[in-house]
Amino acid sequence: MLALQHGDLATAEREVHAALEIKKDVRLAHYNLALFAEERNDPQTAEAEYRKELEAYSDAVKASFNLARLYEKQGNQPAQIAALKQAVEETPNFSEGKLFLSKAYLDAGINFPEAIALARDSLSLHLRPDLAPLAHFVLADLYNRVGRAQDAAREVALGQGRK
Repeated sequence: MLALQHGDLATAEREVHAALEIKKDVRLAHYNLALFAEERNDPQTAEAEYRKELEAYSDAVKASFNLARLYEKQGNQPAQIAALKQAVEETPNFSEGKLFLSKAYLDAGINFPEAIALARDSLSLHLRPDLAPLAHFVLADLYNRVGRAQDAAREVALGQGRK
C-alpha cells in the first residue's frame, strides 16, 4: 500500500476495499480498515471492522488488542476486558496483552489474584522494557489492594529502577 506510506489514507482505504472485492478473506484487510476509521475518529466503523477481522481470524491478536483500546476510550470496561481476554487466550505468550488485562482488572476493581498472576506473567515473558515499569506499578497497586504492603514497596522500587 504505497498510498499509505505517502500518508494518503483515502487512497489506501480504497485499495483495501478493492482487494476485498477481489478476495473476501484478505487477512488484515478489516484490521487496516479499522485503523483508517480510527484515524478518521469513527469509532463505530472501527469497532465493526475489528469485529469482522476477528470473525474471519479469531487469532487476530492485534485486532482484539486494538478493540480493547477502543472500548477503554469509550469507558466500556466489560467489553475491554472481554477483548483482552480473547487476545490472551489466543496468544498465551502475549506479554502486553497480559499486562493490560491485569491493569483492566485493577481499574475495574475485580479479579485481583488473577490480575497479579497476569502482571507477573507479563514480566516473565520478556515484556518490552518501556512497559516493565508500568507492570511493576500495576503489581504494586494490586498488592496494596490485597494487603501485601511489603510486596507493593518492592514493586514500586523495581518500577523506579531502584532494585
